[in-house]
Amino acid sequence: MEISVNRPILMHIQNHFQRGAIPHIIRDLQPVVGKHYEVHTVALQDIKDQTLVDEFKDIGITVHALGCSRWNLPLAAFRLRTFLSRKNLAVVHAHAGRGAMLAPLCAPVSTKVFTTFHSVASGFSFPTRKGRLLTDRWLTGRTCVSEAVNESWRAFGINNAATVYNPVDVSRYKIDTAAADTVRKEFNIPEDVKLLLNVGRLTFAKAQDVLLDAVAALKKQQNNDFRLIIAGQGPDEEKLKARAKELGLEETVYFAGFRKDVQKLLAAADIFVFPSRWEGLPVTALEAMAAGTVVLASDIKPTKEYLTDGVSGLVTPVNDAKKLSDCLNNLLNNKAKRERFAAAGQAYVRQYFAPEHIARQYLSIYEGRMNEPK
Repeated sequence: MEISVNRPILMHIQNHFQRGAIPHIIRDLQPVVGKHYEVHTVALQDIKDQTLVDEFKDIGITVHALGCSRWNLPLAAFRLRTFLSRKNLAVVHAHAGRGAMLAPLCAPVSTKVFTTFHSVASGFSFPTRKGRLLTDRWLTGRTCVSEAVNESWRAFGINNAATVYNPVDVSRYKIDTAAADTVRKEFNIPEDVKLLLNVGRLTFAKAQDVLLDAVAALKKQQNNDFRLIIAGQGPDEEKLKARAKELGLEETVYFAGFRKDVQKLLAAADIFVFPSRWEGLPVTALEAMAAGTVVLASDIKPTKEYLTDGVSGLVTPVNDAKKLSDCLNNLLNNKAKRERFAAAGQAYVRQYFAPEHIARQYLSIYEGRMNEPK
């Protein structure tokens, strides 16, 4: 299908523009959605990653920024309303808390406004949850990234949301062996040493503290040598580094900071460990499955929507460092099991999270509501 010159405009709204789940969703949907809509995205705050802006430009998505601080909601509302009024918009699609609160109030009356809930209700502050509830009545439609997210917001009073999973493009995670080996060389990890990987913001929700305790216990029972790379930034970074030192893990755990080469990290890893306390839809775990890396994840509701314990990976109870350590020990000492789980996980992602499939769901939602009154 060729791209129409006179496409209607689809405007995504984000709190900020930096690498993470939301930009990656918009990016992966573009090959299909971009044939039907001229796609833009606007951030309430400043742009933090110019290279990502350039990548979006290359695939036909225009990025805008309003330059508002996180705490200045009135200014964000004023600038967003002014900005949206200057565009001939067909669809506004808002993501995250503040953007989703403001979009129904700031979009032109003739524009259809949709929002996606990316996390369970408890992952937001009470004022944000209440704000979304108050402005929800003016939305055209709403989606949730998992059934667990949908269930949590129904309990809070927001209904009629469709569940649409995040897209994961398996082709992005085809990394050759030589490229993956550069990761081991960077961190001086020998080829015969097993590599564990965790990717995510360094926050309480992601439970890297539990992972460190599990690794400390694993060191005491593990015959084979191993290393752990934790990739990401966040408010708990110094606390986690101090905990690793306290546990004597300075030579076992590497804090890699923010990384743009997550695909290489995944390709180099033997096991992806994801012990989160709560999630909306764990995109990085799905990316690990797409890369053919076995996943060990916490037993939270969203996990069970895509990972079958003992078939496509392993799950372990939340906040249980001992069980997490035992599961790691199990996987580290069973290569055949790792390979079997990894293959099953990759096949599942390819079948159910293909960007083309997810994009068609969004197009159906947009177009199915276009003739309804706002």
